[in-house]
Amino acid sequence: MKNKQQKYFHLGLLLTLMIFLMSFAEVNAQNSEPVNAIAWSPDGTMIAIGGGESGCDPDLINDFAIRILNASNSQLIKILSDHWCRIISLAWSPDGTMIASSSIDRTSNVWDVGLGELIATTTTPTLGRNSLVWSPDGTMIADVWIEDFRFEIWNPTTGQSIRILENPNGNGDTDFVSLSWSPDSTKIVSGSFDNLAYIWDVTTDQIMMTLSGHTDIVRSVAWSPDGTMIATGSYDGTLRVWNANTGMLIDTMQSGNVFDLAWHPSSQLLASAILDSDIRIWNVSTGQEIETIPSTVGRVEDMAWSPDGSQFTYVGSYTGINGENLQILPAPSLCDPIISTGEITELDSTNTEPDTTTCTDENH
Repeated sequence: MKNKQQKYFHLGLLLTLMIFLMSFAEVNAQNSEPVNAIAWSPDGTMIAIGGGESGCDPDLINDFAIRILNASNSQLIKILSDHWCRIISLAWSPDGTMIASSSIDRTSNVWDVGLGELIATTTTPTLGRNSLVWSPDGTMIADVWIEDFRFEIWNPTTGQSIRILENPNGNGDTDFVSLSWSPDSTKIVSGSFDNLAYIWDVTTDQIMMTLSGHTDIVRSVAWSPDGTMIATGSYDGTLRVWNANTGMLIDTMQSGNVFDLAWHPSSQLLASAILDSDIRIWNVSTGQEIETIPSTVGRVEDMAWSPDGSQFTYVGSYTGINGENLQILPAPSLCDPIISTGEITELDSTNTEPDTTTCTDENH
């Protein structure tokens, strides 16, 4: 009897300790600083993150710095400090030698990653800059002026403005919130508060097409890596995929309010971050959701696929400015019949053979 009592006593202690450790981990995570932006280097060896609390303080520039991490073990490689308010977005140059950042301190910066030196800075008269995207040919950067109906294209080595483009509906509830380049660097798609997405010819500054159909803000836009499709995510609860050449609607997914989008390098999978919720992975050819990833870092702020498509990562409210709670997951397989389980991929026991007539697994 005594041994049995001791056994239950020890079991109780173990359960109490486990509950304490889980609670401690959760509280520790929620006390971590938010990370708003993540970007994987083109060669796949480094991950850049940036964020910080909502306030601004010139004496705390390290809290608003870019952290360059080793992609294989999340160890800190380098800190790039200059912003004095939180970083909103990051983008690597296509050759991987530079990284650009935008902040609510009204600046966007370009850094030489190897030297750790600031190359160029550009400023805005508005509340800051957002949705920074580097052109695939490496010659231009575009970013949105926060709470403004304009976005700017500028030279990454000099910081000089190349052109400023305005919403054709004028100033008002027309602010731009998201941008994405075409793979050939000749066009940009923009998302805005007027519920529309515009496709711009950056050589003429003219709107080529307007993608209409959303009934609320188009919060995120993303051009597919193969150049054939554009995805738009809206607060109207839908994700839409369009033909990039004709502007015709291909599919509409009932996704919840979309905050962010990220294409897989194969253009076969699409990740959508749902506002204050989870991440959903979609098979674009079928329009079916193949996996749901519950967020472990609060609100998801940004997402990225590894350049080879084998991994997926995201950041949010509790990631921590040093990447303490950075999530790096294996990418789902397009050919696996996946049940929405989050971190665990389960195969349907009644059909373990992939449908090779409708998918080719280029994700691993």
